[in-house]
Amino acid sequence: MTPEQLCGLIPHSGRMCLISALVDWDEEKIHCRSATHRRLDNPLRHQGRLHSVHTIEYGAQAAAIHAGLIGRERRAPPRPAVLAGASQVALHTTRLDDLRGPLEIEAHPVLLLGENAIYEFSVAHAGRGLAQGRLTLVRPGVESGVASR
Repeated sequence: MTPEQLCGLIPHSGRMCLISALVDWDEEKIHCRSATHRRLDNPLRHQGRLHSVHTIEYGAQAAAIHAGLIGRERRAPPRPAVLAGASQVALHTTRLDDLRGPLEIEAHPVLLLGENAIYEFSVAHAGRGLAQGRLTLVRPGVESGVASR
Protein backbone atom coordinates (compact mmCIF):
# COMPACT_ATOMS: atom_id res chain seq x y z
CA MET A 1 0.00 0.00 0.00
CA THR A 2 1.15 3.53 -0.70
CA PRO A 3 1.46 6.09 2.10
CA GLU A 4 -1.59 7.82 0.61
CA GLN A 5 -3.65 4.63 0.85
CA LEU A 6 -2.53 4.14 4.45
CA CYS A 7 -3.46 7.74 5.18
CA GLY A 8 -6.98 7.03 3.94
CA LEU A 9 -7.43 4.68 6.91
CA ILE A 10 -6.69 7.32 9.57
CA PRO A 11 -8.29 10.68 10.39
CA HIS A 12 -5.22 12.66 9.26
CA SER A 13 -3.92 13.96 5.97
CA GLY A 14 -0.83 15.51 4.47
CA ARG A 15 2.28 15.80 6.63
CA MET A 16 0.37 14.50 9.67
CA CYS A 17 0.29 11.02 8.11
CA LEU A 18 3.35 9.62 9.84
CA ILE A 19 3.41 6.00 8.63
CA SER A 20 5.58 5.49 5.54
CA ALA A 21 5.06 1.79 4.86
CA LEU A 22 3.05 -1.25 5.82
CA VAL A 23 5.50 -4.10 6.40
CA ASP A 24 3.09 -6.86 7.41
CA TRP A 25 -0.30 -7.34 8.99
CA ASP A 26 -2.93 -9.93 9.84
CA GLU A 27 -5.96 -9.97 12.16
CA GLU A 28 -3.67 -10.27 15.20
CA LYS A 29 -1.07 -7.55 14.56
CA ILE A 30 0.41 -4.89 12.31
CA HIS A 31 4.01 -3.91 11.60
CA CYS A 32 4.64 -0.52 10.02
CA ARG A 33 7.73 1.51 9.22
CA SER A 34 8.34 5.25 9.15
CA ALA A 35 11.11 7.68 8.38
CA THR A 36 8.99 10.79 8.97
CA HIS A 37 10.70 11.39 12.32
CA ARG A 38 13.65 12.76 10.32
CA ARG A 39 11.62 15.22 8.25
CA LEU A 40 12.24 18.84 9.09
CA ASP A 41 8.58 19.58 8.28
CA ASN A 42 7.21 16.95 10.69
CA PRO A 43 4.22 18.78 12.22
CA LEU A 44 4.92 17.36 15.69
CA ARG A 45 8.35 18.97 15.94
CA HIS A 46 8.78 21.69 18.52
CA GLN A 47 11.76 24.04 18.33
CA GLY A 48 13.28 21.77 15.69
CA ARG A 49 13.07 18.62 17.82
CA LEU A 50 10.74 15.64 17.93
CA HIS A 51 10.22 14.38 21.48
CA SER A 52 9.80 10.67 22.22
CA VAL A 53 6.28 11.28 23.56
CA HIS A 54 5.25 11.39 19.90
CA THR A 55 5.85 7.66 19.63
CA ILE A 56 2.30 7.51 20.99
CA GLU A 57 1.03 9.10 17.77
CA TYR A 58 3.08 6.69 15.66
CA GLY A 59 1.59 3.77 17.59
CA ALA A 60 -1.92 5.21 17.34
CA GLN A 61 -1.64 5.62 13.58
CA ALA A 62 -0.42 2.02 13.17
CA ALA A 63 -3.30 0.78 15.36
CA ALA A 64 -5.83 2.89 13.43
CA ILE A 65 -4.50 1.54 10.13
CA HIS A 66 -4.86 -1.99 11.53
CA ALA A 67 -8.45 -1.31 12.61
CA GLY A 68 -9.18 0.18 9.19
CA LEU A 69 -7.72 -2.83 7.36
CA ILE A 70 -9.79 -5.21 9.47
CA GLY A 71 -12.90 -3.12 8.82
CA ARG A 72 -12.18 -3.06 5.10
CA GLU A 73 -11.84 -6.86 5.03
CA ARG A 74 -15.18 -7.12 6.82
CA ARG A 75 -16.66 -4.67 4.33
CA ALA A 76 -17.52 -2.16 7.06
CA PRO A 77 -18.08 1.45 5.98
CA PRO A 78 -14.87 3.49 6.29
CA ARG A 79 -14.82 5.37 9.58
CA PRO A 80 -11.29 6.15 10.84
CA ALA A 81 -10.61 5.45 14.50
CA VAL A 82 -9.26 8.23 16.72
CA LEU A 83 -7.05 8.12 19.79
CA ALA A 84 -9.11 8.47 22.97
CA GLY A 85 -6.42 7.65 25.51
CA ALA A 86 -2.96 6.28 26.22
CA SER A 87 -1.83 4.39 29.30
CA GLN A 88 1.06 2.34 30.63
CA VAL A 89 3.38 4.24 28.28
CA ALA A 90 7.10 3.75 28.83
CA LEU A 91 9.59 5.89 26.92
CA HIS A 92 13.19 4.70 26.60
CA THR A 93 14.68 7.65 24.73
CA THR A 94 14.32 11.42 24.75
CA ARG A 95 14.27 12.38 21.09
CA LEU A 96 13.34 10.82 17.77
CA ASP A 97 14.65 13.40 15.29
CA ASP A 98 18.29 12.49 15.87
CA LEU A 99 17.79 8.78 15.07
CA ARG A 100 19.09 7.60 11.70
CA GLY A 101 17.12 4.96 9.86
CA PRO A 102 13.45 4.02 10.09
CA LEU A 103 11.21 3.54 13.09
CA GLU A 104 9.58 0.11 13.39
CA ILE A 105 6.06 0.38 14.77
CA GLU A 106 4.01 -2.62 15.88
CA ALA A 107 0.52 -2.80 17.34
CA HIS A 108 -1.95 -5.51 18.26
CA PRO A 109 -5.48 -5.41 19.69
CA VAL A 110 -5.87 -6.73 23.22
CA LEU A 111 -9.56 -5.92 23.56
CA LEU A 112 -12.18 -5.30 20.89
CA LEU A 113 -15.42 -3.61 21.97
CA GLY A 114 -17.60 -3.44 18.90
CA GLU A 115 -15.86 -0.90 16.71
CA ASN A 116 -13.75 0.46 19.57
CA ALA A 117 -10.52 -1.17 20.71
CA ILE A 118 -7.59 -1.21 23.08
CA TYR A 119 -4.24 -1.82 21.42
CA GLU A 120 -0.75 -2.40 22.72
CA PHE A 121 1.99 -0.75 20.69
CA SER A 122 5.76 -0.64 20.52
CA VAL A 123 8.21 1.54 18.62
CA ALA A 124 11.79 0.47 17.96
CA HIS A 125 14.81 1.78 16.09
CA ALA A 126 17.74 -0.35 14.93
CA GLY A 127 16.62 -3.19 17.20
CA ARG A 128 16.35 -0.97 20.30
CA GLY A 129 12.98 -0.46 21.96
CA LEU A 130 12.03 3.22 22.17
CA ALA A 131 8.52 3.05 23.61
CA GLN A 132 5.55 0.84 24.38
CA GLY A 133 2.13 1.26 25.89
CA ARG A 134 -1.62 0.88 25.50
CA LEU A 135 -3.95 2.93 23.35
CA THR A 136 -7.71 3.27 23.34
CA LEU A 137 -9.22 3.86 19.90
CA VAL A 138 -12.80 4.90 19.28
CA ARG A 139 -14.80 5.53 16.17
CA PRO A 140 -16.64 8.86 16.37
CA GLY A 141 -20.39 8.47 16.29
CA VAL A 142 -20.29 4.83 17.40
CA GLU A 143 -22.20 3.94 20.54
CA SER A 144 -19.90 2.35 23.11
CA GLY A 145 -22.67 0.79 25.17
CA VAL A 146 -21.56 2.83 28.19
CA ALA A 147 -24.14 5.21 29.60
CA SER A 148 -23.08 8.83 30.07
CA ARG A 149 -24.45 11.30 32.56
